[in-house]
Amino acid sequence: MKSLRATAIVAILLFIAASATVAMPKNARTAGNVKKEQQATRREINETKAKIRDNAARTRRKLDELNNLSARIDRHIVDIDTLHTYVTRLDSDISVVSARVAALDDSVTRFRTDLKNTLRAQRTRRRMHNNVAFVFSASNFNQAYKRMGYLSQLNQWRTGKINRLRGALQQLEIKRQQLEHLHNDKSAALARLNAGRIMLENKRTEEKTMISDLRREGTSLNALLRQKQKKARELDAELDRIIVAEQKRIAAEEKRRAEEKRKADAKRQASNGRKKDAPAAGQTGKSSATSGSGSAAAMSGEAEASRALSGTFEANRGRLLFPVAGKYTIVSVFGRSHHHSLSNIEVNNSGIDIAVAPGTQARASFAGTVSSVFFMAGFQNIVIVRHGSYLTVYAGLTGLRVKKGQAVKAGTVLGTVYTDMDGGEERTVLHFEVRHEREKLNPLEWVR
Repeated sequence: MKSLRATAIVAILLFIAASATVAMPKNARTAGNVKKEQQATRREINETKAKIRDNAARTRRKLDELNNLSARIDRHIVDIDTLHTYVTRLDSDISVVSARVAALDDSVTRFRTDLKNTLRAQRTRRRMHNNVAFVFSASNFNQAYKRMGYLSQLNQWRTGKINRLRGALQQLEIKRQQLEHLHNDKSAALARLNAGRIMLENKRTEEKTMISDLRREGTSLNALLRQKQKKARELDAELDRIIVAEQKRIAAEEKRRAEEKRKADAKRQASNGRKKDAPAAGQTGKSSATSGSGSAAAMSGEAEASRALSGTFEANRGRLLFPVAGKYTIVSVFGRSHHHSLSNIEVNNSGIDIAVAPGTQARASFAGTVSSVFFMAGFQNIVIVRHGSYLTVYAGLTGLRVKKGQAVKAGTVLGTVYTDMDGGEERTVLHFEVRHEREKLNPLEWVR
């Protein structure tokens, strides 16, 4: 009986175990499996983020290359136009000199024929008459003297013809050398012109390839441009905020000075009134009035200096110092316009962007005072220099050499243009603006 009961119990346990085995799915998720899935998901997310970053960096690099290439193409077109104008001028010069050479050639031919006929006539006359015999055959002294004068004039006339021929030959040689130089210059200019046109075609082909690549990166390109525009708007807003705060400070300072002048004038008038009644008090009032007058004179001198500085800046429009020295490329111009290579993309720039070699220093375009120095992500250090009511803005600096409140001269080094190594490529760009308070001006109309 006991064995039967034990057998039944064993059977029941086997049945329960079999049921549990059937109920448990073959691919049941364990804690270890879940952890592995989470790690794989995180890895995929990180890989996706890295791909997005790499794609964005590659797109930005391509856009920078396109901007540089487009700027070089524009400059190359200007060079070709300049060469074409030069060749046209050479053609005009060659035409003028050729006409002069032809005229001189005719003159030389005429002088030679005339001199040849003259010499032939003289040889004929000499065979017929000896000069000495011609003189001594005169009937009297006066006639002999006249014959000697005639022979002298004849000799001078012949010498003059020879000299004119020599002079014409010298001028002809000079003009022929000039014509040869002009032809050589034209040949060299045409060679440069043809080489420039070939290079331009190659660059345009390269530009088309870059444009095609960028258009395939449409999403990344649009995101990059939106980011650029966002940073530009943030910089505009910050500059406007700084300028407004500065205007308020200047207005408050002028108001304070005006109030000090008013009080000084009132005190001077009061002291003048007391002077009539009490000389001693009048002396005190005189001293006080002198002090007030000195303060007003100082204020007037500062205001005049400010007006002179502002006027000087404005008077030098088109001649201000370029913010960098050496080679540079303007990769983005002032104002709102369509991208010169990607026509469906609109660009709005409050200044100009200048690509330079790494290590290039930025310099003040004109004498003034550093009114602000601050940092902004995407633009690095930014320096604002005030020139009266005008301002110049230099964004994208590192290794600053100036500080707020410092007076600078034209050419004073402000700092080094920052080199961005994002994506493994060097990108050294200075953002430069010219403003009349908050009004944005085209920098290329102010600097040379």
